[in-house]
Amino acid sequence: MTTPSVKQARTTARYYGFEKVLETLPGFATLMRKRSIADLQLFAGYVWAREGGRGPCPLVRTKQVQDEKKSWSEYAWGSRTIHLLPRHHDLYSLLHELAHALGNRDKLTHGPAFRRRCIRLYKTYGDWNGVVDWEKET
Repeated sequence: MTTPSVKQARTTARYYGFEKVLETLPGFATLMRKRSIADLQLFAGYVWAREGGRGPCPLVRTKQVQDEKKSWSEYAWGSRTIHLLPRHHDLYSLLHELAHALGNRDKLTHGPAFRRRCIRLYKTYGDWNGVVDWEKET
């Protein structure tokens, strides 16, 4: 029997692998462009309102760390804050974290409900048409 933490780790690893493919797509160029925190906060408010987020829009802040390679961006439920590493100051990372914030009842952190929501956000607010050419990517 697979424990919940093992299942969680597997779904996260699979989704991050899929995101690595998405990062190479031409339609993701706009989503990957660096933005200021002020621009990201404005965009978060826009998405939050359009998506019907509950409560106030999460704050968007820069995550201060000693070694960026050993850290990650995250959404903090308690403070309703999206902490983005400097290398993640882009719409792609922001939409990923907003997908977490919008899915407060997800059973798995990167499970099916999260993946559907995140991909829909990428398609709705970015230049991506939702197509992955697997022949080209391999």
